[in-house]
Amino acid sequence: MDDPDIPPYMRGNYVLDKTYNEENNDYLSKSLSSCITIREIFGKGKGVVSLQDIPPGTLLAREKPLIVLPWWVRHTQFPKKEMQKAIFRALDELTDEEEDAFYSLADSKILPGQEKTETGIWRTNNFALGRSHQKTHNGLFPSLSRFNHSCVPTAEFHWNSFLKRQEINSIVHIPKGEEIFLCYFTINEATKDRDKRVKYLEDSYGFKCECKDCSLSGPEAEDNNRSRSQVEELELQIKDILYDWSSSCSDDDESLSNASCDHKESNNLDEAGLFMALSLCTRRYELMKYLGFKVISRLDAIKNILDIAEDLGDRDTWREYVDIGIELANLLYGPETFEHKEWVKKTRHGEY
Repeated sequence: MDDPDIPPYMRGNYVLDKTYNEENNDYLSKSLSSCITIREIFGKGKGVVSLQDIPPGTLLAREKPLIVLPWWVRHTQFPKKEMQKAIFRALDELTDEEEDAFYSLADSKILPGQEKTETGIWRTNNFALGRSHQKTHNGLFPSLSRFNHSCVPTAEFHWNSFLKRQEINSIVHIPKGEEIFLCYFTINEATKDRDKRVKYLEDSYGFKCECKDCSLSGPEAEDNNRSRSQVEELELQIKDILYDWSSSCSDDDESLSNASCDHKESNNLDEAGLFMALSLCTRRYELMKYLGFKVISRLDAIKNILDIAEDLGDRDTWREYVDIGIELANLLYGPETFEHKEWVKKTRHGEY
């Protein structure tokens, strides 16, 4: 049966009646593809595992938020008190099944032996509904919360603003039987060394990361730490070339392409400076690709490359990276989505 919330022209994209396991009435399975399942993972609690080989760009989950807290709750005079009130109001409106799903989630904000709290469950499991900034709402998704973290993710979430659902797509090939991982943090934390990433995750989510990159040792660990640090160093060099940093600059968003600071006037940027910035941007992107950074962060990096290539009249570089952007947007959002079409339009409309 088709999902009534999905317009007919999009249903063929996802084939919900074939892809989604509607035979299982368990609340946590209703939003998951039939190619994945929730299982107990030794040392981790629950996790999500593939039941078959999964190609990149496969829609793995789509879930409506169980609870949504508006952005302004974080900015009231008493945000903790307002958060608690908002959570309890939302819980009062849930069915028994939905309430059970809420209380089944982990609370990383308590000490061993303590009882879970509603605010602790929320703080441990909520997702931003879109890109993180001051006015981003947050939501809680019991099924999506079962995806564990890796600093080298195999899947990625995004907010589908048209359907009002959080979606998760595979971003690499996932073999049958493998656990599927999201990355819980932004590029700000991704560029940190292993010790800082591990501490961040312990402080924020209560677990010690033992992912592929956090398990490296010796020269491999040193190379990984150095490469991640270089991504941050390159960003700072690019900012110094391209932007006038003033007191009005905001740190709310993690990406260069969304910087609120003033771009330097073109007559203050000579061609040599632009070529240098382009070289740094491409090096930064290739490092992010090598390290397996989130697709959304790589798309941000590509937007910077395209802007500079256009200023320089470098058609070859522009075309190369717009094609990569189209491919990555297809992976993250899926075909026929607004975000993917926006990337395709860059070539169709001859933006450059």
